[in-house]
Amino acid sequence: MRMLIEDVIKALILLLDEIDGDADLEDSPDDEDGADREPENGL
Repeated sequence: MRMLIEDVIKALILLLDEIDGDADLEDSPDDEDGADREPENGL
């Protein structure tokens, strides 16, 4: 069962990469300011 789930997840990742057009690893950070920052004051 675990192998089936792993295969499904891998297939979904490949599908999302195909739709998005980006590779798994991006060479440069997002262009948005603070894109990876945690929200402040719980917002």
